[in-house]
Amino acid sequence: MTPLGGDVHIPPITSYDSVFSSFGSEIPGGSLDEAVSELEIQMIKASLARHRWNISRVANDLGLTRRGLYLKLNRYNIEKAT
Repeated sequence: MTPLGGDVHIPPITSYDSVFSSFGSEIPGGSLDEAVSELEIQMIKASLARHRWNISRVANDLGLTRRGLYLKLNRYNIEKAT
């Protein structure tokens, strides 16, 4: 009997390629840090647009403190257009 409560056989994962194929192709070159930074920038900009630059709401949406969000805005040179 399995933890699922039946005699279900779940085959082991033999390759991670098929599991992650839905994420698209690999980024040519670059490091993990660069990929994480790019994802952070995209998420921050999307949340800023969604919440019309309401910093408290954006920080809450992203699970950051306001200070943490301001540090990331400064790190990535993200400024509100005038």
